[in-house]
Amino acid sequence: MGRFQLKRIVVAAVAAVCILVAVLVFRSGREPVESDPLPARTASGKSATAIAPSADPAGGDTIVVPVDVVVDEYVYLPNSATLEGLDSGSSIDNPGARSGSRRLRGIRELIPADGEGGFIAPRISPDGLQIMMTRPGFRGIYVASMRRGDPERISDLNAWGARWTDDGLIEVRTQDGMVQVLGPDGTIQEVRAASDLDEPVFADADVIMVRAEDGSTRPLTGNEDNFYGPMPSGDGEMVAYQGLNSGIYVARADGTDPPVHLGDGTNPTWMRDGSGVLFEVSTDDGHDVVAADLYYADSAGGERTNLTEDFDGVCMRPSVGPDGSTVAFESEGGVFVGEMR
Repeated sequence: MGRFQLKRIVVAAVAAVCILVAVLVFRSGREPVESDPLPARTASGKSATAIAPSADPAGGDTIVVPVDVVVDEYVYLPNSATLEGLDSGSSIDNPGARSGSRRLRGIRELIPADGEGGFIAPRISPDGLQIMMTRPGFRGIYVASMRRGDPERISDLNAWGARWTDDGLIEVRTQDGMVQVLGPDGTIQEVRAASDLDEPVFADADVIMVRAEDGSTRPLTGNEDNFYGPMPSGDGEMVAYQGLNSGIYVARADGTDPPVHLGDGTNPTWMRDGSGVLFEVSTDDGHDVVAADLYYADSAGGERTNLTEDFDGVCMRPSVGPDGSTVAFESEGGVFVGEMR
């Protein structure tokens, strides 16, 4: 190869690099427009077909998401693209969910921390008049008035999984395989053997399972993450659950639509009308939680709002009252209450 030819090749290569750099700078510096593709994440590890509209009204561009797509890999789709071929082990996430204007207003300390480690896991009763909580390590069950505070220990049972029933009683599954139903004053109303039918949704081998009325079960998720903590909505139509590595999802219990990925978070709890969930997003130092805020996300995944960004404290384990606006949460050993609006 002659010297002149080599020089022409070098010049052409340099020109190509300059053009590429200019294109990248232009794309990164301009404002996004409506027609730009938005990133959609699939946590499925499964295949899916995206039908994206094109200028030709007779058809659209077809994008096939590869079979080996895993959590945190993205496929870029136009805003109006639709996905076909998704099953119950698939989900689509739009990380561009908007932040709304909702905040927790008028936050007050209902129950202060004390010398016994304080209180955790508050849960507002179905009538909104009382609140249940426990000590760190889920030691005992306490009930207090939502107006005055004044917690009273009503049981020495381990409070892990303790929950209010629709008629205002407290149901606890004990370690010996029994279920105790307590009145708000701690009197035992019923003791029975625990049944699988007590749990309409449950986790089995890191897969979320749904139980039908006839007792049959089917998977709601695949095994692409370690899923746990399913929480049905009040009407049983929806389920919120967590992935150990991928965060919070919501899905229809009948599996008719792909689950919606809401992003990072733990401890989801439903709005009473099933319109969305509250949860915490926390940061730890490897041992202790050092920062946490409460978030609201709607069931469609279109909104994700920090409710406590103006509150100076570590906010965890939210609970929503029957009015849909009263929210209780724990913060550094105390129990706080605010109004979401």
